[in-house]
Amino acid sequence: MSDQTRRQKNQPTGSRRNSREFAFRVIFEAQQGKQEMQDTFSRVLAASRQGDTEVYPELTPQAEQFAEDLALTYDRNQDGVDQALKMSITGWTFSQMPQTDVNVLRIAATEMMFFQTDAPVVIESAIRMARRFGSDESGRFVNSVLDKLARGLQDGSIPRPVKLQAGDQGHEEDPEEIPEEILEELPEDLPTEDETQ
Repeated sequence: MSDQTRRQKNQPTGSRRNSREFAFRVIFEAQQGKQEMQDTFSRVLAASRQGDTEVYPELTPQAEQFAEDLALTYDRNQDGVDQALKMSITGWTFSQMPQTDVNVLRIAATEMMFFQTDAPVVIESAIRMARRFGSDESGRFVNSVLDKLARGLQDGSIPRPVKLQAGDQGHEEDPEEIPEEILEELPEDLPTEDETQ
């Protein structure tokens, strides 16, 4: 291998395909190790920057940002993404499926729902990733699920979840906390628990 070829091979990559694979590895490792997504991303990114490119390709700053956006957007919107996927999968549960397939689907679904990327581009990239980390059968399965998801998002049969940002707590309300406007509408003399029995 010439010095020029070696230098080119070791250049950071800016491709979205590599960003997706990077985010896939981060999600997979975070779940397997039951670790925080941001902590896992930071650790994997440090390994990439220190030259562990056999496992983690070194990314350009733009590609790093896209990988981080994918991983953290999935992390913050996991319930909505997983629910949309469950509506697109017939006859299987997540626990029955290879976890590589599940996490390829999660990355692709996140990009389809929350990023401005055309569905065919996302699906093609996901099929390649599924084949790389799984098998040809994984590629066909991922294609089938994502095609159904894309059609469902387009015709509205699969609702597109509201994107949660950092710091959002979702839609769960504290059951002990009653909004002030509701308190103002309550009668002053509410019956006690003994009176209602």
